[in-house]
Amino acid sequence: MDTLALSDATVVVDLETGPAVTCDLAVEDICGPEPEVVAGLLFGTPEHAQALAAYVEHQTITRNRADGWWVAAADSEAAAHARVATYARPAVRRASVMSDGATRPVDQMRICRWLDYLDLLDKLGPRALIAHVRSIEVDDPEGARYPRTKRHDDATVAQYKPSD
Repeated sequence: MDTLALSDATVVVDLETGPAVTCDLAVEDICGPEPEVVAGLLFGTPEHAQALAAYVEHQTITRNRADGWWVAAADSEAAAHARVATYARPAVRRASVMSDGATRPVDQMRICRWLDYLDLLDKLGPRALIAHVRSIEVDDPEGARYPRTKRHDDATVAQYKPSD
């Protein structure tokens, strides 16, 4: 099984040895991790708005550049900058591809681990998993408990099971 992750996509492959995660952290390496950029700043405050504007500006000027981070939307060269991984198909128990709006509970909020999150995905399915993320966000309307740049981010989940 070949995987490719670019920009805000994360691929999680569950193997006998545990979950293997392929993600593109270039934007965080260059612009800083999103939670750290707005830590301690509540939604709706001038300070949050100012930090967000500066973060977005930094992202914009470093996007799709040789020394920056890549998004595939309008530039086919971006694929050459993706993170890739290959796994022996018999070793793959299950896998998922998620956008960063869906991975927040693991990689930003740190309220669960990948294996537990894949179990939750199996139990709930993609639609209900996204609803679960939304409920966590709704319970933190000001971003006080879980600092983030947006109350909600677009969330996409695709799931693979070898029996599928």
